[in-house]
Amino acid sequence: MSNQEQANINTTGTTSESFQYLETQFSQLQKAVNVGIKNNNNSNKFDYLSVIGSTIDKLSRIELDSITLKWLTLLVNCLTQSAGTGSQAYSSVIGQLISKLLDQPIGQKSSSTILKNLITQLQSKQTTIAIKCTIMDSLTIIFRNNKTLSIVFLSEMFVQIQKQIKALAANDGYPFKASSMRCLCTLIEASGYSSCTILLDCFKFIKSIYPTTQPNQNIIALTSQPMLLSPLVEFKLETLSTLLPILTYYNQTDVKFESFDDKILLFLSKLDEDNLKLKTRISEIIGNSLSILYYKDRESSSSTPNILSPIVTSQNQSTSSQSTTITTGSTNSSVTTTTTTTNQSVKPKKWNTIETLMNYLSTQFLQNQKKEVKMNLALSFIQLFSHLKLKDIEKSIDLILTILFRLLQVSGQNRSLLTPSDQIQSRSAVSMIIRLGLGERLSEQGQQQMLKHLGNILIQCEQYSEIIVNTALSEVTQLINELGEGGITNPEDLSNQLIQMLSSNSQSIRQHSAIALRSLATNLPKFTSQYLTECLQNLNQLLAEIDKIAVQPDIQKRIMSSLKGYSQGCAALIATIKKTELGVPVQLLNQITKISSTLLQNPDQINAALTLARLESGWIIMNSLLKFMSDTFVESQLNDLMSFWKSSFNITNVHPTSERDIAIFARTRADAMVSLHSFIVYHPKLLNSKVLSQINSFMSSTLKTVTELPAMSSTFQSSTNELTQLLEYNLLRLFQQLPIGSHSGHSSLLTMVTSLILDGPTNSMIKSLLTKDDEETLLPDLSSFYYQLEQEFQIPLSTLDSSLVSCLNLQDCLSHRYQQNLDLLVVNHAIELFGYLFISQPDRHRIQLIDHISNQIRDCTNNQQKTTMIVNSLTCLLVILKSMSLNNHRFQKSDIIQCVQRFLQKYFQETNPLLRRLSSECLGLLCRVEGDMHTQTLIQSLNEITKKPPKEVNSSVRAGCAFVLGCIQRSIGGMMSTDYLPTILSILHNLAKDTLSQDVSTYALHSLYVTIQTSGFTFNDFAAPTMALVQSLLVSENPPYQLLGRIVNSIVVALGPELESKDILGRCLSTSMVIQNSSDPQIRVEAIYFYQKLIIFAPNAIRDQELILYLITQLHSQYLSLRIASVTCLRQLIQKRSSFEMNIQLFEKLFMMIDTERDQKIQKELKLLIFTLIDTIAPSNPSSWLNLSMSIILSSKSTDSKLNQSSVTTTATASSNTHSLNSSTSTTNTTKHTTSKDAQSPPEDEEEEEEEMSKKVVIEKSDSPVEYVHRWFTKVFALECVRKVIQVVRNKPEHFNLVVNHPHNSSTTAQQHIRLDYLVYQLHDLISISYKAAISQIDSMRPVGILLLKDILDGFAKTQDPDYEGHLLLELYQAQIMSALRPAFAPGALPTQLSIGCSVFVSFLESSLHYDSVAIKKICTLLAASIKDLRELNFPNYNEKTTTLVQLSILKAFAQLYLLIQKNKSLNEILSPVISPLLKYLRVHWIQFLKEYSLLILYSSQVYTMCKPIFFSPLTYQDSIDYFKDSYPPILKALSYLLNQTTYWLEGRKEGDEYRMGLSVVEKEFLNETTPNDDFNIILGLSLLSMEKYLEDPLELNFNVDSIAFSLKILLLLFQPPLGDNQKSMDHISSEKFQDLFQILLRIINFNSLKIHNLILNILNNIINLNLIKNNQIFNLILTIVLKPINIFKREEEGDESVDYLVSMYPLLINILKLIESETEIFIRYLPLFLSIVFQGLNRSNNSNLITNAIQMSNFIFKNFKSTIPIGTFNLTITTLVNQLLIDSSNSSSSSNQKNGLVLLLSILILNSPSSLELKILQDLILVFKNNLSSTNLSNKDKILYLQVLRNIVNSSSQQQNQPYLFNFVSSLVQELFTTLLSLLKYPTSSNSLQLDEIDMNNEIIKIIVQSNNFSSENHKTQLLMIIIQSLILFLQPNSNSNSVFHGPVLQILLNFAQINATQFKEALSQIPVDLKMILEHSIRQSIQNQQTKVELKTPSKPQIQLTFDFSKNIN
Repeated sequence: MSNQEQANINTTGTTSESFQYLETQFSQLQKAVNVGIKNNNNSNKFDYLSVIGSTIDKLSRIELDSITLKWLTLLVNCLTQSAGTGSQAYSSVIGQLISKLLDQPIGQKSSSTILKNLITQLQSKQTTIAIKCTIMDSLTIIFRNNKTLSIVFLSEMFVQIQKQIKALAANDGYPFKASSMRCLCTLIEASGYSSCTILLDCFKFIKSIYPTTQPNQNIIALTSQPMLLSPLVEFKLETLSTLLPILTYYNQTDVKFESFDDKILLFLSKLDEDNLKLKTRISEIIGNSLSILYYKDRESSSSTPNILSPIVTSQNQSTSSQSTTITTGSTNSSVTTTTTTTNQSVKPKKWNTIETLMNYLSTQFLQNQKKEVKMNLALSFIQLFSHLKLKDIEKSIDLILTILFRLLQVSGQNRSLLTPSDQIQSRSAVSMIIRLGLGERLSEQGQQQMLKHLGNILIQCEQYSEIIVNTALSEVTQLINELGEGGITNPEDLSNQLIQMLSSNSQSIRQHSAIALRSLATNLPKFTSQYLTECLQNLNQLLAEIDKIAVQPDIQKRIMSSLKGYSQGCAALIATIKKTELGVPVQLLNQITKISSTLLQNPDQINAALTLARLESGWIIMNSLLKFMSDTFVESQLNDLMSFWKSSFNITNVHPTSERDIAIFARTRADAMVSLHSFIVYHPKLLNSKVLSQINSFMSSTLKTVTELPAMSSTFQSSTNELTQLLEYNLLRLFQQLPIGSHSGHSSLLTMVTSLILDGPTNSMIKSLLTKDDEETLLPDLSSFYYQLEQEFQIPLSTLDSSLVSCLNLQDCLSHRYQQNLDLLVVNHAIELFGYLFISQPDRHRIQLIDHISNQIRDCTNNQQKTTMIVNSLTCLLVILKSMSLNNHRFQKSDIIQCVQRFLQKYFQETNPLLRRLSSECLGLLCRVEGDMHTQTLIQSLNEITKKPPKEVNSSVRAGCAFVLGCIQRSIGGMMSTDYLPTILSILHNLAKDTLSQDVSTYALHSLYVTIQTSGFTFNDFAAPTMALVQSLLVSENPPYQLLGRIVNSIVVALGPELESKDILGRCLSTSMVIQNSSDPQIRVEAIYFYQKLIIFAPNAIRDQELILYLITQLHSQYLSLRIASVTCLRQLIQKRSSFEMNIQLFEKLFMMIDTERDQKIQKELKLLIFTLIDTIAPSNPSSWLNLSMSIILSSKSTDSKLNQSSVTTTATASSNTHSLNSSTSTTNTTKHTTSKDAQSPPEDEEEEEEEMSKKVVIEKSDSPVEYVHRWFTKVFALECVRKVIQVVRNKPEHFNLVVNHPHNSSTTAQQHIRLDYLVYQLHDLISISYKAAISQIDSMRPVGILLLKDILDGFAKTQDPDYEGHLLLELYQAQIMSALRPAFAPGALPTQLSIGCSVFVSFLESSLHYDSVAIKKICTLLAASIKDLRELNFPNYNEKTTTLVQLSILKAFAQLYLLIQKNKSLNEILSPVISPLLKYLRVHWIQFLKEYSLLILYSSQVYTMCKPIFFSPLTYQDSIDYFKDSYPPILKALSYLLNQTTYWLEGRKEGDEYRMGLSVVEKEFLNETTPNDDFNIILGLSLLSMEKYLEDPLELNFNVDSIAFSLKILLLLFQPPLGDNQKSMDHISSEKFQDLFQILLRIINFNSLKIHNLILNILNNIINLNLIKNNQIFNLILTIVLKPINIFKREEEGDESVDYLVSMYPLLINILKLIESETEIFIRYLPLFLSIVFQGLNRSNNSNLITNAIQMSNFIFKNFKSTIPIGTFNLTITTLVNQLLIDSSNSSSSSNQKNGLVLLLSILILNSPSSLELKILQDLILVFKNNLSSTNLSNKDKILYLQVLRNIVNSSSQQQNQPYLFNFVSSLVQELFTTLLSLLKYPTSSNSLQLDEIDMNNEIIKIIVQSNNFSSENHKTQLLMIIIQSLILFLQPNSNSNSVFHGPVLQILLNFAQINATQFKEALSQIPVDLKMILEHSIRQSIQNQQTKVELKTPSKPQIQLTFDFSKNIN
């Protein structure tokens, strides 16, 4: 079976399948064991063993019992065959399997036998050391998992370990010794206090075996890799680790252990190790030991010795519950002994105070001057604090800080501060302790206490040394950053003290005070202007003092110090402006610029000291301005700047020789160059040729002088030498930024740079240049604590670099990169500049430079300086090659290539790991630069070296070759290395198997990882052999787990989706399973990285629940990288699976991590994880998230239990107030939490471990149940989570609908519980959260609270209240909502808060139906208070743009409110009393706004100052444009509405004198600023502005439908008829303006958009209704506009946009016709056009609205213009219509929807005929009716339409007998159609009933034939009436039981005939047949008998065309 099959057994398979598979594995493993070790098949056995554990978990209890014994026997046999491996991986797998089987009942019975068998193997002399190692490691795992066995075999194992170790030589057998000590440590930890009997002997044993002599060179060589431990180092580490459980469990009350703790600490303190791992571990153990002793002494008592330390609380588990067959006599003996010794002596409590612990470490610190000792003790301090409980630290924070600062107090006892270097080291160590040990661990409250203590030091700074004050200032800065806005309690006191300290005489105190002030302003931006103002005022006062004639020296010194300090304060504060949302006033910046210029002007040549101080201060401020201000600002100051620079560079032309002259020269030019550097870097656009020429002149003269300056002299003051270095540093930085061709003097500059590189110290830029992946596996370890502290040691106590406070980011001001010693900065920049210059040199000069460097290195006799020269030289080449690679440059000739390669090849084979890494990186980059030929040559040469036998080649050379290959692969990349990949992999595989040197194997494996990582898919063919190599190394001795894990991860990435189809997946899984159990966190990280990749490429291979549990346990790790990896992996897994269940404890842990983590990366990952969980879980369980978020947001100093109770109470109250559902809600939440916990309970074999972890969590919670308060930014994030919850359920209506989810609608209790989890039932809580956040004292929280409130309003805007019909649910919370908004409008509110508040307020009003009038009026009144004086509104502490934001937000809000009250009557009643009095003021403000909007949009910024805008500042116009654009639409619309309310439009104007009563003179002037006509023109012009782009270039791309539609709506409002009694005058609009407007509309209507077309039609309609069309030319233009779209539309089916347009167009055309009613000539001209429009519309569709409007228009034409229409036109029209109908009737395929409208038009034309119609028309018309009525293709419905039209004609013409031509025409028509009509009658029969459409037809025909009698002549009336009577009698059915629908109405008609025309009726009746007479008589008699009432003829309901036009009423 393949590895893939082994690893991916179907998890859903049956138990029998797993059992069968396990049996197969047993057989295969048995065969491998039987073969023995001859074939070295350990890899195969490992493959079999690695998949057994997961299979065992699937077996039933019976199956497992049946195989336990045989598997135990087989596994023990495997252990005895592990010779030659000694692999921890092998023993780990077997140990886990044995431990798992021993937990089973059968295994428990045989556990004693199994362990004794293994112990016997240890005792056997035939057992090799390798086998013993494996057995011991397996025993370690067994004892760790079984505490009972640990207690039973403790003594026996201890004796065996002693014998085995003592039997080995002192310098031999270190792997076995390490395994033995690891096992001993595990035994003691697992046994707990039961191990007390051996602890004393154990410590003595440790002292006797711990190697204190230096090892031989072979052992030292094995320690060169940071992650690979030599056997000796591993043994020492395991031995030292055993001390911790000894200290934990020894009985301090036993007299035998008297001074036991002192002995252990003394032993640790005397250890002096060179290995970094050992030094770190010793320091950590010392700190950890002290914390153990602290809690032992505090918690111990004479009666109860077994009190647990919090470090191992979970380890003291009862063993009585475990059922074993082992005798427990030894355990009882141990307990008895302990009890006996307890009564002998009671040891006094020695370590029970933190002060004692601190004094112990601080005493050693004060007595040592060694740097290494200080490092170790600093780590011990940090480790101590990390193991102390948080509450214990915070209680003693003042004491801790006092003791720590005592380490920096200069005294005779303090030997650690004797030299400046000692002081730097001590300062750095204390800072590291405070930062890592305290600051990053403390809660917000603890940090506040710490800040308070440090603040007291600052207040009393004169009583402390400079080093203490500086340290305090640095930590204050860090604390301010971590506390943030919401955590800083007393900013005013702190800022006052910091500003006061800016006047200190100490340069370093001034700088650190300025940086701290910058930190304060960054986190409290609203105070930035205040701080700047204070510094500026102090500067002005100092300048006034300087101007005094006589200034005393001491006063002058104070002035100079203060001048520099306040300048640094200004510079530091200026640096915060870019990141400050509200900014600072531009006027304030102008004042600062002015004072900076004042300081730089006219330097005093006499008083040099004062001159230098002034110039330095001026350049400090100017540098910050140049760095953080815009190009526009700098360009305005450029001329002055150039003059200032010229003045500074020419301040002395004398060549400086004396120290004083050198100092003046260096100071003036160094300061000037800092600002010049900022100018070049941040304003490259201003660097024209003239400016560059001037700069080059400055630099050339300075360079010449600098190269001639004398070397640094010991006779000079240190400050002078530092100034010289500062000058060199700034000079190098400046040349580096200048274009290479812009300055001369390359030769002298290159000479100086080379000298600085070779003579300077080792550069500090190596870490940033080397690849980070190499750091974690190769030396030097640049990420270690010691390296970080070493960097801190390079930060001087003070620096003369005044630009430090103006670094781009605040963290840069505190970083090592910018604060390190100037000599390091000089070397770093010299290297960068050398690379910059080297590339521009010709090849011969390059060769000369490299040869010169080589010669200098060769001639150097000082080995330390020689190494420094090599490192710096290699760094130079690395910089050069990186730059060439980046810019695709190449060397021109082979000579320079060979020269460079020769130089590099000297050092890649060095034993110094740093030289090896630098040279190898350079060789790799050289291959990338020079291409394939050079790469191939180099690889061949390396291949030849590695082919030689290992004994012939030094291991350092082979290791170097391996690393060079890796660097080559990394540099050239996967695509370019395809041809070399087989060779490289072959070499690396061979070197990785090197057994002679672990160094070679390590570098080969690391290079192999790099190769795979960069090869991509080209590596796929080599995956299998590489994985085989990994597997073989995994089971070898001391395997490099981290490297193997990295290789596996890179293989997974290389294979990608093909991973699942490869056999190597099983091997990858088994490797990961081993490394994930490692004790090293960096190794476990690789396992988590593996799972991350597996989630992407092979998710089916993952066990979700197991992985989740594992990741959750890693969240508690103290290692940052492990926590980051766990969080990231957990997020990816949840995103992939989406099957995660609610786990409150985990979520609380995640929020706690957000609260405590300081790293930005993990903060980001945590937030992403929580958002992912919300996306996954919140839709099904939002209430739990809300409760959790509430508990965080509302966290206070109350206890957690009280908090939970209050939370539940709040929820219950909410539900109770809403719908009395509190009990159900509580039950639901409780049930869900319980279910969630049950669902995530661990499996039985992990239950104990999980129980321990949970107990630790409980203890950790109980540590701070009372005082812990979540940080403010965690609360803000919790608010964001609430918003996220609302967002994820937004598309689920049930969460926002209380009616649907009402409990009365639920049938079961379970359904009610589910419904109660909907968001709507949490509305009260949501409102409460948003309310509390909105009124928070934290500025950053209030806007988030208001945004949450806005989300709530948006989500629940339409939620109905089921208890109050017609009301919204939000109406219950109007008071809370308004209260939440009120702080946003209160005086002192932040501008951004007010702006958001306005938006939310309007949104709420828009979404409500009913209002709380009192609450709304209060808010509106608050807003209205500022309307009158809105122009005077100002925020002096913020940038002018904030004033603009607030002003426009208020204007926009009132515009929206005004528009709302126009639509909402109830809101109008509430707000009108508030808004109406303000409209006259708002009108003026709105008009001014429009003016300034047009100014910003249309005009250049150069004219802004002249226009004197009110609502924006010309200095901040760019930031204001967006504010104006946002407010523009509602304000423009509101003004357009206001225009129609003449009262408010004219109020206060001269045109409306009646409205000016009671106004003051100022108000009259204010209200009369503009005229109504001008205001109208502004609105009109701006409404057309959005069309400008399309008008200029009429492309669809330029047509913004929404924008143009808005503009057209404004036009529609402008020309809307006035409201009520208001009158609107448009006389000021000339015809020319109208013509221009219509031309614009004509071009706009070309765009095919119905929305646009309808708006234009409505505009035209309004204009016509206002009688504004006054000439024919405009009339023609209007018609062109109206008819334009008709040409655009194509004839399409019904529903086309053209139909809708025509429907809207006809009413407009009627208005146009009304307009020209008196213009006969115009009407006649356009009559054909109008008629064609009617025909086109009626021919297009049968849309009822279209037909109605078209008929109305035609009726208007023919009725109103009857006498005007020419006869010919009319005849032509009716002829055309009749012909069209004839054509349609003759076309059998013609559908009715093409003729309905035309048929209806027919009656209009006939009835409005001006004269008699032609005979041809009559004949054609008769034919039309006959054809259609008799057609078989025409439906009855369509025939009814013809009958209706005919009836309409007959009815109307019968009433117009005064028009004989019409009467005669209709009479002829009726005569011709009479027979046809009679033939269409359908008579009822007894056997067949009529259909509805037949009934309708009969009704219409009967009506027509009845009316036809009116058209007959007197001679024929009787005859016609007889025919009608006969036809009608046939409808009578007197004998029928149920008369037909026609019987009654027809009988009534006949009776009417008899009554009206009695004579004619009798004559006609006499001529009809007798049978018909009898029917009539019978019917009449029956009617009389039944006394039937008169019945009218009714038409039954039927579907037909609905017309809104009644023809009968419109025909006269």
